[in-house]
Amino acid sequence: VLFLGQPDLQYSAPDQVRDFGAAALEIIGHHEGEILQLLQDDKGLHLIAVFGLQTQTAPAIPAVQTVLELLACPEITLNLACHIGVATGNVFCGIMGSDQRKAFDILGDPVNLACRLMQLCSQTGSTFLCDELTT
Repeated sequence: VLFLGQPDLQYSAPDQVRDFGAAALEIIGHHEGEILQLLQDDKGLHLIAVFGLQTQTAPAIPAVQTVLELLACPEITLNLACHIGVATGNVFCGIMGSDQRKAFDILGDPVNLACRLMQLCSQTGSTFLCDELTT
């Protein structure tokens, strides 16, 4: 599971948000990952991606390769602070909800840990943190 936070990318830059999303989709897709959510709010832009959904390959390797490419991509970094957290492990992945509203979602400890690692990046001045299983 990969969480990416771009806290300085705001609503006032729709072209940059569009370019960010297009670049992220291409890089993550190249490594057989899937973007689960791309959100923008008053705290900036956040992306959640998952790996290993359609392959038997260990998902940590493509996730880390993706991080390296994301950090090298000018449409992603935009010379702004970028925070990425990656955690590896088993998660529930599937459709959740009711007949009125359904969504594809993931649940589990690696999801929470990846989010916390992304948040810890901003507190420690780091760009990328991962859990022990990912290393």
